Amino acid sequence: MYKVINRFTDLRDGGRYERGDTFPRPGVTVPEERLEELSGCNNRRGIPLIVEQVTFDESPVPEKEEEPAVKKTRKAEKD
Repeated sequence: MYKVINRFTDLRDGGRYERGDTFPRPGVTVPEERLEELSGCNNRRGIPLIVEQVTFDESPVPEKEEEPAVKKTRKAEKD
């Protein structure tokens, strides 16, 4: 999946995309060469329009062992 970083109208599928939208719309298949075109500067606007979204593994994160509490003290003020 890709995220739209600059709004545009896709002349191939007629879709209008606003910044923050997901590209492509559900049900639309886009060839790899088109994704490269829109994510680079080789398009009519001359700027990247989409970036690949990073997906994170949603595996549970192992719990961290608690470290023993350390008592904080203030240094005595000098007279």
